[in-house]
Amino acid sequence: MGLFDKFKKNSKNEKKENEIINASGWDAIDEEGNGIDSVFEIMKKYEVKGNFAHSLVDETMITDAEKRLGVKLPEAYKKFLKEFGFGGLDGVETLGVAKNGRIVFADTTIELRKLGMPDNLIAIEDCDEWWYCIEKKSQKIVSWALEDGSSYKEEFPDFESYLSDRMNDAIDNL
Repeated sequence: MGLFDKFKKNSKNEKKENEIINASGWDAIDEEGNGIDSVFEIMKKYEVKGNFAHSLVDETMITDAEKRLGVKLPEAYKKFLKEFGFGGLDGVETLGVAKNGRIVFADTTIELRKLGMPDNLIAIEDCDEWWYCIEKKSQKIVSWALEDGSSYKEEFPDFESYLSDRMNDAIDNL
């Protein structure tokens, strides 16, 4: 083995990097959330037991949460809730519905609104210093922090691109 051979990528790493690049197929996702399945497939491939709750989420639970929050959730987020429930990879955790049926994203959003989060945001990920949220009207993903008050910053054009980017980051760090 040559001096620098131990620093060369092995074929497994090369394949992983190609999958990450190819997982960003969210540009082909339509308004009904079709196409996010390619992102889901990559997530399932890297999933380890316990990464996701795989809660039993039905349309009634989603409708109830939408009424509580006064919002219409993006179709792709609803698909995430039904497919995975709650969770993520390598420390990237998207809020959803817990195994016990608790609608964590709704409860968290209500609590954050009491602390000053604008009513048009729905919390989907706690990043310690800030939150990723769905903006109610545009359904874009924004970042918001308590010290920001009513202002927030657009981060992703939609839930699909958020999920693809965040899961790709997590997979890249595995």
